[in-house]
Amino acid sequence: MTERWGPAPPRGGGCGRNGRPPTDLDVRPLARELIDRGVTAARAEELVRRHPREKIAAQVDRLDWILEKKPGKVADPGAYLAGAIRGDYAAPGGFVPEAERRRREEADRAAERRAAEEARRKRDTVDAERAERERVDAYVRGLSADDRRRLEAEALAEAPEEAREVLRDPAAAKFKNAVMSGMIRDRVRALLAAGAARA
Repeated sequence: MTERWGPAPPRGGGCGRNGRPPTDLDVRPLARELIDRGVTAARAEELVRRHPREKIAAQVDRLDWILEKKPGKVADPGAYLAGAIRGDYAAPGGFVPEAERRRREEADRAAERRAAEEARRKRDTVDAERAERERVDAYVRGLSADDRRRLEAEALAEAPEEAREVLRDPAAAKFKNAVMSGMIRDRVRALLAAGAARA
């Protein structure tokens, strides 16, 4: 009685899952992969029954890579694939397995997402800083002379000693207005942050 699997596979070949001959469920999807690439149905079934799944999958992956990266190099993909499976062709130069290509693509996408998120955070920071400057500027412009003098006194009282020295130093007179303006802005910023200043 003829075995269901047909002629005995060559030694070392024909293994399905767990080293057993492949079942019909094993054969059909893998054979379909070969047929989709130009291998005849009969030859695809024979190759699947005689060669380990991993070997076939590796050659399918290599063929797909060649067709993508070097179009026109393979005139007859089906014949090439059948020969590659039988002859256990080595991977072409520069070949990267599909799993590694997917891993790299995902890493690239993740890097792009991180870069986009970082750019968004920077834009948000710049926008927030600009909004704060505008709010401080508007507040300072709206100060009466008395309010400005009061803020200057508060700013001077809270300023570090180095800033007060600059204001007292005659040689630094040309910087006095800029230093005082910065101190007032810092004071207003603190008041606004604390909710103690009028908007």
